[in-house]
Amino acid sequence: MRGLLTSELYRWLRRPEIVGLLVGLPAVVVLQYAVGVLNAVSLADSASAAGDPTASEFFLSSYAAPASVVARLVEPPWILLAAVYIGAATTGFEYSWGTIRNLALAANGRGGLMLAHAAAVAVMTILVAMGVAAAGLVAPSVAMGLGVQLPPSPVTPDAGLAAVVGVVVASLVYAALGVAAATLVRSGPGGLLAVAGYFAVEKAITGLPAVQSETPLGWALRSLPLHTADGLMSAALGLVGMPGLNAPAYLSWPINVIAVVVWAGALVAAAAARLIVSDLTA
Repeated sequence: MRGLLTSELYRWLRRPEIVGLLVGLPAVVVLQYAVGVLNAVSLADSASAAGDPTASEFFLSSYAAPASVVARLVEPPWILLAAVYIGAATTGFEYSWGTIRNLALAANGRGGLMLAHAAAVAVMTILVAMGVAAAGLVAPSVAMGLGVQLPPSPVTPDAGLAAVVGVVVASLVYAALGVAAATLVRSGPGGLLAVAGYFAVEKAITGLPAVQSETPLGWALRSLPLHTADGLMSAALGLVGMPGLNAPAYLSWPINVIAVVVWAGALVAAAAARLIVSDLTA
């Protein structure tokens, strides 16, 4: 298993698509931060002129570490988009390139191959998330370079770390969904389209009033995979004093964590089952 994982990481971490995410995404995040903090300064100045110093501090608080780290991960959801891409693209390319059959033979078992590939996807997703988090951590120095005085962050480092862990764990469900979708349709682009379609359907379903009810149906709706991941994202934002994601209802934090882990495992298991029964000569 370790040899397969090492081989998968060695192959994919040299690909320009993954290198681009590891290097380019943090750069985009820092640029976005610079633009955002200047806009926040304008809003804070307007609030101060109106005699509301509390609002002025609020506009700038999300740009001070550690809130800046979580905010860069969640708004916009770069890490979730990257996770879906890594899961679907790396899996789909194996079919497009025709390498999946040789890999399965070399792995001496298709199930082991899928587990190694899913683990590699998880590692790459975590690496990208850490790159974005690092960008969010150093971004306040960009504000200082622009002459912006940020207020002290009321968020403790422990809360910031817990929030980052929550976001990273949530992203693994999106990565696992990308792997499962690409394996199902045997295509990277097809997998991305399948994820987009499922995302739209689940969002529509979890927008129903029934999701707020304390009934079996309400619990089932709140337990859907992407909704549980969004619940962790919302809780992460709450830990750093920012408004949570706009959604009717989520499971409680501990149950959400369990649900996210179970969904990630179930999606990888489904992908492995699909690979095992597939005709790789077609």
